[in-house]
Amino acid sequence: MAKLSISQNPTFDAIIKIPLPGTDKEAQPVRFTFKVLGRAAMKEFLDRLQQPGDNETASLMEVVAGWEFDDEFNKTSMEKLLDTFIGIGGIIIRTFIDEQTKARLGN
Repeated sequence: MAKLSISQNPTFDAIIKIPLPGTDKEAQPVRFTFKVLGRAAMKEFLDRLQQPGDNETASLMEVVAGWEFDDEFNKTSMEKLLDTFIGIGGIIIRTFIDEQTKARLGN
């Protein structure tokens, strides 16, 4: 039987499908690395998302640790990603929440 440790890795990977508007191509999968948040930090993160004027870039930089784009992972590149692919911020955040919650539920 495999052993499970209470201490978890500080990050996890998930695939984000990037839609390519105006093309016949299917959404392209890109691996993102996310930071693992404990229960209290996750609650604070979710509470901040509900606040008016939440800064999408800041929220994403809080939970994304890296990606497999050719572009360097930094705030400027994140802003460019959000500007280029409208709606991608919500897709990234939803994937993070789904994966983080799945891990917490033990699935």
